[in-house]
Amino acid sequence: MKYLVTILSLWALFVSCNSTEGENREQQVVALEDEMIGFFQETLEKNFGRNDAVDVFVRGMMRFDYNYQLEVDRKELWKINKKLYDGGWMFSYFLDNRSLIDSCNVRLFVPEGMPMSRFMQSDKYRKAMEEVKQRRENGGYVNVSIVSDSVKYVTEKKKISGMVLPFLKESPHGFTYWQRELARTSHPALQKLRETEKVVGMPPFSLVWGMLSENAQNICSDFSTNRDVQLYLTLYFWNYLCHFGNFDFHSGKSRAAILAAELRNSL
Repeated sequence: MKYLVTILSLWALFVSCNSTEGENREQQVVALEDEMIGFFQETLEKNFGRNDAVDVFVRGMMRFDYNYQLEVDRKELWKINKKLYDGGWMFSYFLDNRSLIDSCNVRLFVPEGMPMSRFMQSDKYRKAMEEVKQRRENGGYVNVSIVSDSVKYVTEKKKISGMVLPFLKESPHGFTYWQRELARTSHPALQKLRETEKVVGMPPFSLVWGMLSENAQNICSDFSTNRDVQLYLTLYFWNYLCHFGNFDFHSGKSRAAILAAELRNSL
């Protein structure tokens, strides 16, 4: 009998510890999500100066061929992004080891049929060069590539527009963004995206951008009131923010340092 009581006591303690750990993880996930959402919203409002900044941001990116330059608080972005990896389990909740498009490159897309000389006299080119100059003066490594060939244009544009997180990641414990949140969403736009992702096995960026550009099922306008939409779009664009924060999304390291090391290794 004494042994039975001891075993039951140990089991109760084990269950209690697991329950507390689960609650702590839940609280940490919610806290980090709130930080990410808040930072994303504040960044857009700072750049656009209005509350419906998500819709304006999306339309701006469509108009500027996904090469829209954002003013980003790099230090704050880095501090939040670092929390994705501390302890390891946050990484497994949001991410996997998939390599995402992330670099110090500024890609300028020359519209098909436009002569290079004419493009280099355009406001878009001058604005981009001013941004590059400022980033270099601030000590950042920035490589400028001008994409004029039509096939390469489409390929490179697709890379930028397809910078997304692997939302379909699952774990045996059922504790990932897909399992805990996206699979349970009631928002019609996210339900449509969720069902499409289940079929194709990856985030359908072409569908996402089509819906965003048309504000289909209020996916942009509901950002201000619907937390599921807030989190989905924040995660969708998070590595885009890191791209313009000039550090590697997965490691948090300076892109300049990474590129310099790659250059040294290639010599």
